[in-house]
Amino acid sequence: MSSKFEPFLALEASAGSGKTFALSVRFVALVLMGAKINEILALTFTNKATSEMKERVFKTFLEFDRFENGDDKAECKELMKMLNKSKDELIILREKYKEDFLRSKLNIYTFDSFFSQIIRSFALNLGLMSDFEIIQNQDSYKNFINKLNKEELNTLAYYIIQTKSKSDFLKNIESLYEKSCEIKTIKNAHFPNKASLEESLNKFISYAKTLSTDKNYQKNFDFESIEDFFAKPIICDLEKKYFEKIIDSEFLQKRAEFLQNAKEYFIQMENYRINILARLLAHFKEARNEDNIKQNALTFSDIALKCYELISDDANKDLIYFRLDGYISHLLIDEFQDTNVLQYQILKPIIAELVSGEGVKKNRSFFYVGDKKQSIYGFRGGKKELFDKLLKDFPQIKLEHLDTNYRSKKIIVDYVNEVFKDKFFDSFNQPNFTLQKSIKEGGYVEILQNQIPSKTDLHEASGKEVLKIIQKLLEKGIKLSEICILVWINKDATLMKEFLEKNSIKAYTQSSVALMDCISVRVLFEYAKACVLKDEFSLYFVNSILEKDLSYTELDLNRGVSEILNYLIHILKLDLSDINLIAYLEYASTFDNFIDFLFYPCELKSLQAQDNGVSIMTVHKSKGLEFENLIVLDRLSKDSNDTQTLMFEYDLEQGWEVRYRHSVRKYLEDENYNAFLMKRKKLQAEDEINCLYVALTRAKNSLFIIKNDESFKTFKSYFKDYEEKQIGVLENKPQEEEKLKNLEQIEEFEKFQKVNLQEIKIKNHLSSKQIYFGLALHEFLQYFDFDEKNNFEFCKQMIYKKYRFFLDDESFKDLFKRLMMLLENENFNKLLTKKTLLKEQIITYNGEQKQLDMLALSDDEAIIIDYKTGLNLNEHKNQVLLYKEAIEKILAKTSTKAFLVYVLKDKVEIIEI
Repeated sequence: MSSKFEPFLALEASAGSGKTFALSVRFVALVLMGAKINEILALTFTNKATSEMKERVFKTFLEFDRFENGDDKAECKELMKMLNKSKDELIILREKYKEDFLRSKLNIYTFDSFFSQIIRSFALNLGLMSDFEIIQNQDSYKNFINKLNKEELNTLAYYIIQTKSKSDFLKNIESLYEKSCEIKTIKNAHFPNKASLEESLNKFISYAKTLSTDKNYQKNFDFESIEDFFAKPIICDLEKKYFEKIIDSEFLQKRAEFLQNAKEYFIQMENYRINILARLLAHFKEARNEDNIKQNALTFSDIALKCYELISDDANKDLIYFRLDGYISHLLIDEFQDTNVLQYQILKPIIAELVSGEGVKKNRSFFYVGDKKQSIYGFRGGKKELFDKLLKDFPQIKLEHLDTNYRSKKIIVDYVNEVFKDKFFDSFNQPNFTLQKSIKEGGYVEILQNQIPSKTDLHEASGKEVLKIIQKLLEKGIKLSEICILVWINKDATLMKEFLEKNSIKAYTQSSVALMDCISVRVLFEYAKACVLKDEFSLYFVNSILEKDLSYTELDLNRGVSEILNYLIHILKLDLSDINLIAYLEYASTFDNFIDFLFYPCELKSLQAQDNGVSIMTVHKSKGLEFENLIVLDRLSKDSNDTQTLMFEYDLEQGWEVRYRHSVRKYLEDENYNAFLMKRKKLQAEDEINCLYVALTRAKNSLFIIKNDESFKTFKSYFKDYEEKQIGVLENKPQEEEKLKNLEQIEEFEKFQKVNLQEIKIKNHLSSKQIYFGLALHEFLQYFDFDEKNNFEFCKQMIYKKYRFFLDDESFKDLFKRLMMLLENENFNKLLTKKTLLKEQIITYNGEQKQLDMLALSDDEAIIIDYKTGLNLNEHKNQVLLYKEAIEKILAKTSTKAFLVYVLKDKVEIIEI
């Protein structure tokens, strides 16, 4: 990075070179320079990145003066260079601004969050209320159809038939809407007359038929439609030597006239269809807008569109940017290569004000960071060309490069340099790849080929090679949780997971575990609910899991959802590096209201479970992550061919280009159409290279690439030209260091949990489903009215709603069957007769708290009841004896009895202790 603070800076940073580091250090530098914290805005693309960025900024600000490996931290050194200050001077500055920093809210948002704030401020201008809801989907198709008159309905039906895109039409219209595609209508475009095309075809055929009586030659004229005729050799394969003996100049002339007429016909048809599409899209926009206003709700895809709509209106534009100009003095943007055109157009006026030094304030700054080589979201509208366009639009922005890789070891960095040095090009088609340096010695790279014997499919062949690699890594002392496998589509991840599990290797995909099944997330959720709703059961759940004695915490519900959750995480002392917690915080930040967040079901899946196992994910999902040991598989499934009838791309110079694919057009020498296809093919090839670059640069210590057997010809290999080799040494993981680390973890765990090893062992035998099953049964009985016995259905519905994300239908069926058996059990009911019932009763005895499931009291008798859903008599007996001893001493009743009530699958068993 620069040795001084550059006010306007673009940072091109290759994989692992410290983009997050650079952005967080710059944010802190601005604070230490005296910038008002509420005037610094940082934008990222995901809620996860937002959470990580806030955490990184906090840590950098508060801890930059600490030592790292006996030396000043990298953040400290960078701040010293950037601000030309000594470490002591930086510490003095931090003390000066510390109170303000800790008191202020950091304005680090996703693009959508920032844009939604703008919309809320001007919601009435869009016909919305400022409390509009953000929803997943908005079904506007019914309203859209209702808007069409009879002629337009016929046009739509004809459009679908002609373009052969019945299944894709709604998806296409939605995609055009989401990308804010402006379709330019063509003047005088009308449905083309086929007469001149057919006339030129007949003239050509009439003459061509007379040139030879050969049967094979005459087959050229046996066809059912004009489209079929284009597949004949006389059109598509005229280069054959056979035709040299037959054709003459008149043949060529009539053929050329026919092809020219065909070209004009299909251009007219395309123009006609584009005009129809423009009309239909306009109706769809009207329908969507009406539905948004009616429901006072926007989808995520609506947010940028509505924001752009606001700033496109001259009446609003000046006021909006004047307001923004008043509080944004410093803008920082992460992963700029993923910016789409709408985002760029919204932000460009803000950037222009910042870099011009004009407007309400002086002393402003603008910074953005990204890597065009990691642009893999073109299908979402990301345009890597915008990274360079911004430099071209604003020459006062200085460009710098980060060329040191802090993630991967040297062997991996050198290999990636070798593979990609001639794969990236600039706009002048010149090689454009900055070789990376590495500061970490060592590393290991292995490229191997799968073997595909007969009757073995590609997934199995690759899976066998994966098993060999995993075994090799395990022998080096590496854990399964330190291994990741990258595939190309979700289906391949599922198939690889199933293969590994059949071979006794635990593996997880992103979709295999519900996020709410992760215990850290569940603890956070239950504690939040306990604090807001004063829910005793939720508090009991948290305390029982953490072995703590927490009480309710008062929350300021006017604060942001993420802010409240971070506060609770601090109280619970949960691990903020937990990937499941990060995902949950990302999800939570999409809510504006904490109560809505608590009651809206989270249906997300976890990236991994709590247990150790190999993680499997797609390359697209791996972006932004890093892995100790990485296995990258070749493609295992055939790519879906690019056969969409409707094609649209955005060109920075020409704007939106819309084309209709037709199989015959490749024979018509339509330069504009062919140039469009070539550009589209080039973009797809660039995306493929970028994906490969992202995949290979995720590895830290070892990288394995499994290429497909060269005899496999079904589809092209991604690694066809990769030579099989081994580079470097796969090192043993230091065992002493690992043992020490494990000892430290055990000591901390035992101190925190305050339970003996036997209890831990027993808990580990329980699956999460068993835990939730037991909790559900206890909670049902806690709320059940044993006197009136009239709220069974109410409790049943309450338990179903609460646990529907943790238990399946079969488990619920079993649960309610057991409960019915218990409540109808004669011996159980005798225990409760003529007793005062105290449920989930907490008592304190010998300085420890105990929680009884049920305490049934009469004047002279106390009955303790403890429910269990699984037999473990010895442990349960000891537990209940402690309860009995405590109640005897505390209540001093004439008689104290204790019962274990086993609510089992097929019977209720009551045992007196």
